[in-house]
Amino acid sequence: MPEQTAQQGERSFLSKLLLILGLTVLLAGEAYFAYRLHVLSAQQEEIKQDYSAANNITLGLFSVEEWHDDIAGILNHQVRHFTLTKKQKAQLQKEVEQIILALINKAEALVKKPQKSISGKIKLFAINKFVKTDKIRAQVPSFARMVIARVDNPANKNQFSKMAMGKVAALERTPYLDSTIKANHAITGRLYKKYHVTDRDALNQHLDRSLGQIRSTMYTYSSAMLGIVVVVLLLWWLFRKNTPLHATLFIMSLLFAFILLGIGLTASMIEVDARIKSLDFVLLGEHVVFKDQVLFFQSKSIMDVVHVLISQPKVDSILVGVLIMVFSILFPIMKLSSTGIHLLGKRKLAENKFIKYFAFQSGKWSMADVIVIAILMAYIGLNGLLESQLAFLKINSDPLTIVTTNNTALQPGYIIFICFVLYSLILSTILKFITPHDAHQPGSAEPEPSAETLVLNTDSTTASQPTFRTSNIILTIALAILLGITGYCGYHLSLFSRQQEQLKQDYSTINNITFGIFSIDQWREQIMEVVNGRVDNFKLSRQQKKAMQAQVEKQLHGLVAKTAAQINRPQKTFAGKLKKFAFNQVIDVRDIQAQVPSFARTIITKVNSPASTKRLKNIATSKLGQLERQTYDSTGEAQVVLAKAMYAKYQVNSTTQLNTKLTHQLEDIRKVNYYYAYIMLGCVLFVTLLWWLLRRKAHLQTTMFILSLLIALVLLVVGVTSSIIEVDARIGSMSFMLLGEKLGFENQVLFYQNKSLLEIIQVLVSQPKPDAVLVGVLLFLFVIVLPVLILIASGLHVLGNERIAENKVIRYLAFESGKWNMADVMVVGIAMTYIGLNGILKSQLGGLNIHNDMLTTVTTNNSSLQPGFLVFVAYVIYEIVLSKMLKQITNKA
Repeated sequence: MPEQTAQQGERSFLSKLLLILGLTVLLAGEAYFAYRLHVLSAQQEEIKQDYSAANNITLGLFSVEEWHDDIAGILNHQVRHFTLTKKQKAQLQKEVEQIILALINKAEALVKKPQKSISGKIKLFAINKFVKTDKIRAQVPSFARMVIARVDNPANKNQFSKMAMGKVAALERTPYLDSTIKANHAITGRLYKKYHVTDRDALNQHLDRSLGQIRSTMYTYSSAMLGIVVVVLLLWWLFRKNTPLHATLFIMSLLFAFILLGIGLTASMIEVDARIKSLDFVLLGEHVVFKDQVLFFQSKSIMDVVHVLISQPKVDSILVGVLIMVFSILFPIMKLSSTGIHLLGKRKLAENKFIKYFAFQSGKWSMADVIVIAILMAYIGLNGLLESQLAFLKINSDPLTIVTTNNTALQPGYIIFICFVLYSLILSTILKFITPHDAHQPGSAEPEPSAETLVLNTDSTTASQPTFRTSNIILTIALAILLGITGYCGYHLSLFSRQQEQLKQDYSTINNITFGIFSIDQWREQIMEVVNGRVDNFKLSRQQKKAMQAQVEKQLHGLVAKTAAQINRPQKTFAGKLKKFAFNQVIDVRDIQAQVPSFARTIITKVNSPASTKRLKNIATSKLGQLERQTYDSTGEAQVVLAKAMYAKYQVNSTTQLNTKLTHQLEDIRKVNYYYAYIMLGCVLFVTLLWWLLRRKAHLQTTMFILSLLIALVLLVVGVTSSIIEVDARIGSMSFMLLGEKLGFENQVLFYQNKSLLEIIQVLVSQPKPDAVLVGVLLFLFVIVLPVLILIASGLHVLGNERIAENKVIRYLAFESGKWNMADVMVVGIAMTYIGLNGILKSQLGGLNIHNDMLTTVTTNNSSLQPGFLVFVAYVIYEIVLSKMLKQITNKA
């Protein structure tokens, strides 16, 4: 026998050693994959941050520098490729003819002024005989056509373009723009140097390739980690009857759980990425293109979320951060540590109340499973919100094309955290079977009552007690009044909630960004107003006059030289030879060349005269009008139709009046909604207090319980039908300087959503994606249907006869189905969704707030939890009170 025992001990030791070696290899693999996953997750987040920084909308669509460059390029191109219509050429011909005639008159006045010397008189006589000014004036139209043809050639257009763009540069060049360009170039330059590229396209391609490789590798590592966990669970199944190995296997399993928890907490859980992939529209006949405009990007792990919440100045954010850290991080760590200590420690240590509590009873306080549901709900809510809003921005037409992308996704860290939650539940179940102690057994549990002891025999207790009947009647009347008040307030709260949602929808529609910043018609009107104003107020600077005079002198010198060469060419006729002789004897070409600057000044003066300037501006304005008609989309017409309908609906005459009226109505409704919500909460608080005061009056508790169930049902109905969360992000005002003029947009609604729980479920179920439909169905079953069934079953259990009260379905719903009730999870999920959304919007909108001389942008985030959320929270808390009340009634019965 001793030898046999020794052999068994040796085999057991060998088995444990082999098991430890095998699990150590798996543990090392799990740790390696976890470490690599953690590193790659951080690397992915850094690359995504760099990508969003390089392609942020503030450096593109909302960048004054980008708009300056695009509009300057358009103006430059339009000047260089300026083509005149027949009407415009006719107008310009008249203007050129006037200038040439003025030039001829000046030349004639110079040569025909009185002469005192004999040579001067001879020259004057010869000019009068040989130079016929009337014939020269008759040639003015042909000269004007030649001038227009010279102006219309590419070389001269290039000169005019340089002059025009010099004026634009003089208008736009400011210290702020210079500093902005330097700051933007510093950001992009740092990223180009970091990733060894030379331009933005190369940077984007490099980052896209890197992110694709990292994403693929991360999912490979995640799959490997899940595979190892599956192997460990298979080992439990194989060795389920081998008791000596259980303790060793369990302790090693705990190490795997710690690794899963560590990675689940530190790796990215969810990534929010919304972009305008491309925006292409026609402005002044030219295409303006913006690509890869990142609207906002956030990638957070649970630890990041906790850190962000705790670092907020608001008390509610700090409180939520502390709660998540305690119940989602510290509690799971303490639970895993306590299970190991309970299994390996001595009986005294294993029976320690603290160890027992964390090992077996702290699971109900662990919010890890709640975090899983909350993150899933936050993802579905964010994804649905972004899909709907970005889809609204998608436009595909000739003048305007917008392509948006929503890359929001759950990350491998979320998968690992789900694996930890499921794995820890399995380990908890295993511990109950393998523990050598009875510490997990509950104490003296109260036996479940039968229907015979529960149902109160009112005939035998009340027939001879008038006081009993009177107190029940008074209590019933009082609770009925409270029920009526709660129902009345709930009905109006639900009604006003829908009315508020309708008003907000109308407000967001009439002020939507697609009718403002993203409207080609709006940009066309504002830019054309600025350009036309610049044309009307255009004046040449001294430097530009000098440049133009130099060009005119060059042309005049060339014209004089060409004329002299033509006259001095060999002549065959006697008259031609005589003219050539007289020209050379009387006219000195050098004298004429010396007069060219004076002639050029005359031309410049004529061009800058009010009459000429007006005619030239009319030509330019007509050309701009032609370009303006090429710049359009359908938003202008759609906005006019929509505005007329809104004006008629709300009986106003302008958008300003409409916004003012809607704002006042919304403020009134908001106050009334909170008023009704507080009254409902007051009624519930009063009923709870009444129950506490009458807790020892057993004969009154059945009446109180049934009426309390009705109040709870009202809370549930109002909670699921009223708005619970409102997401409202706007650009309050945006103004910037363009060509020295201020352009502005106000009340630009970026996106707006206001949903009740029932509407969220309807949206999810109506989605084409199976995962969204599944979540919608689950929410409907476990947030709406199951709570209603629990309330009904509780009432039937208290009021029903023995057969109904003892029914298994009734008893299960009344006493055991609470663990499947997701109403409390929904409360946490909504709160986390709101905090997450609010944080993202604040950070992203905060980045758009700019205050300087060139650009001013004011953003507002009006996202908030609605009174419906307060009512739903009240229902959840009140439902817990009712479960306590049911147990008390049951025990006393």
